[in-house]
Amino acid sequence: LDMRIIDGDSFASLEAVRKEKIHTGLIIFPLTEMPGMSSIPVTQQELVVCLPLGHPLSGQPFLTLQQLEAEPVVLYNEGFVLRSIILNAYAEAGLKPKIEISTNQFLTIKALVAKGAGISFLPAIAVNDTDAIVTVPLNPQIHVTIGLVWNPNSFLPPACKAFIDFVQEYCSGFPGPVSP
Repeated sequence: LDMRIIDGDSFASLEAVRKEKIHTGLIIFPLTEMPGMSSIPVTQQELVVCLPLGHPLSGQPFLTLQQLEAEPVVLYNEGFVLRSIILNAYAEAGLKPKIEISTNQFLTIKALVAKGAGISFLPAIAVNDTDAIVTVPLNPQIHVTIGLVWNPNSFLPPACKAFIDFVQEYCSGFPGPVSP
């Protein structure tokens, strides 16, 4: 299996699959415009607040967006589903985040948080490998579903089809969006 990883946002990944530039994409659901695409939910992850070591809020059992209102925030760039999810959560709470830095790089977000440039919100699984960041659960919790998407009407090489079949079997029974 020859696999290349292309870093990008969920919308760009979906568009690349639609235009047959790539065979499959790993995206964060929900994306509203997915007609004709097939998808498999792979995992559901809780978003956690990411703080630098020693941050005054790092010892809390959980944090609310109200507690974070004055904190500088590091987010993904415009167009990323994760950014929309965070902005919607702030809006639903009647708040506006203090966005200091936006980037399209996951590792840059982690590095900026570790250096104290701001806080961020990432899936728990994405930050369990670093000692430079403290994670605290949000209250109320926010969950995201991450899944595989492909175009069932385009040619899929046998290795790609085998990969999709493996993921489908491995993730069978997982609740979430699955289309044709």
